Amino acid sequence: MKHEEMSDFEINCAVSRSLGVSHVFWYSKSEKDFCEEIPPNKRGPIWKTNEQSVLWYTPSNGNVFNPCNSWADAGPIIQEFGIELSFGSNTHPSLNGLCMASIGQNSSTNANPLRAAMIVFLMMNEVSCNE
Repeated sequence: MKHEEMSDFEINCAVSRSLGVSHVFWYSKSEKDFCEEIPPNKRGPIWKTNEQSVLWYTPSNGNVFNPCNSWADAGPIIQEFGIELSFGSNTHPSLNGLCMASIGQNSSTNANPLRAAMIVFLMMNEVSCNE
């Protein structure tokens, strides 16, 4: 499956695995395990740890790790790995309201800059949700 075809849920799970911190999360078997009241853009692995600090995060047990939709979750990854974000403007008219995330040869364009950045992160680590 191409990264662009993955749901936010699948990307969120893959990002946590790629960071090497899957031991501090609970993963549902599928996105369908979430209540219907929880919108698709609010789904991901759930923090479950007694650790006070994990990488750049202060875990909050029971909360979702959602780098596709949370600057608090995505920001440290973007900064740590030097992912560049370019937004549509006069200097990038071809983006036309989109954001391009890139690092080295890897790039992704999406209306959601965090999703684009997480796709680039996965591309650079060659990780899929099925691992």
